[in-house]
Amino acid sequence: MKCSFKSAFLPAVLLSLAVGAVVGWLGWRTVKGWSSGPQVTATLALQSPARLTPEESKALAAQLLQEVLDGSRDIERDRLLKVRFQAALAGCDEAAIAEMLEVQMRTPMDTVVLRIASEAPTSEFCQLMVMRMAAMNSWRAFDYQVALSKAKAGVLLGAANFAEVMKLFSENELVQVQNVIEGLPPGHLRNSVDMACLRVRAKLDSEGVYQYLMSLDDVGMAKVSQPDYYLMGEVLLALADKDPKKALLVAMRLKGNSCYVVRRGLMARWSRHSRPAATQFAMEQNNAELFNECIYSADSGDSGLDEKYLRDNFDSINPKNTNIRVQLAQNLVKHLAKQDIHESVRWAGTLSGAEQEAANLVVAREWFKNDAAATAEWLATWPSGHFKDDVEVELVDTLEKVDPEAAFTWARGMQNIHRFELMHEAISSLSTKDPAAAARALNTLSEADRRALSAMIRNNLEIK
Repeated sequence: MKCSFKSAFLPAVLLSLAVGAVVGWLGWRTVKGWSSGPQVTATLALQSPARLTPEESKALAAQLLQEVLDGSRDIERDRLLKVRFQAALAGCDEAAIAEMLEVQMRTPMDTVVLRIASEAPTSEFCQLMVMRMAAMNSWRAFDYQVALSKAKAGVLLGAANFAEVMKLFSENELVQVQNVIEGLPPGHLRNSVDMACLRVRAKLDSEGVYQYLMSLDDVGMAKVSQPDYYLMGEVLLALADKDPKKALLVAMRLKGNSCYVVRRGLMARWSRHSRPAATQFAMEQNNAELFNECIYSADSGDSGLDEKYLRDNFDSINPKNTNIRVQLAQNLVKHLAKQDIHESVRWAGTLSGAEQEAANLVVAREWFKNDAAATAEWLATWPSGHFKDDVEVELVDTLEKVDPEAAFTWARGMQNIHRFELMHEAISSLSTKDPAAAARALNTLSEADRRALSAMIRNNLEIK
């Protein structure tokens, strides 16, 4: 039976194309590499981690980790990198996570330290791996946490991650954890683990933790205060759930200015829930820092404090530092200025140094809102100096936005070193709003002042 050339040619072409496709695909796999396990390819890396098999998830996570370690991927610039890594980890089993952690532990420090000095990208990946391990095996995660911190001299994994791992331990495991802590060498690593453990204990035995912290001497308190004061803050928040007064008594013993944040947070929390009790504690402690927080957390200015008593006895109030005392002076005079501006002026005058300057600035701002002219007269009585100049500049700048003509009049009568600059700004605004008024304002100047100001504005104003 004969067949035509056309009928024989078409199947041959189709067969050739099919064979070529198979050969090409096999060649591509060969170039990419073929093994018994799945390989992470460009195609795989683009897939959603949620669609990957466990083996593919492991391969993708390992690839992303290696790219971070060798510097070819940058977490800080690739916003999706950390998200994809975390999603890939979700599909990995315990053995896969352990294998990647072992790789990290074997990575020489000199290849990663320079990239992990601050908010380290590699540190973030380590944290994600440890937390994924903790979800499956908390003790193994704890072991890796300690081992990694030792291997990297505490650089890669810090106190915050220890705290997260410690959350997963139950009450029955705390004794074992304490034994591990006692076996660690003295230093930051041991302090970090100890603080993380203390946070768990604070929720189970608040009185025991309180007694322990109060028994520490100044050296011991310094150790728990810095640099992990934020962990101590969480310990004290756990204590505050049981007894806010005891939590604050411990907080008052913390060392370092950073711990101000902890004390402030505790006092604000207590004031919101029980302002009378918090206020009474502040009075007992006679502490400017605590008085400040009572006022900050008050609703509509009702702090529950006898502010007149505080003003009358301001000199006897114990400050933690000068800045806090200045803040208290500002808070007290601001509330007073809203009630009686003249009494606020009088009281501010009883203060001295930085406290008086800060109080006067608050009074000037409050008075200026209602009577700029009276404020100007009061400012004229202030002694000359940079502080007076700065206050006048601030107030004239504010006035210039709403009433440039009044701002010009005020600036004209000042002895401020920025006098001509202020008049220039005011007349520029006024010329846009009312050129005729700007011309009249210029005519109120002396001939010498007019020539000096005209020299400043000649190039950008046309006022005749």
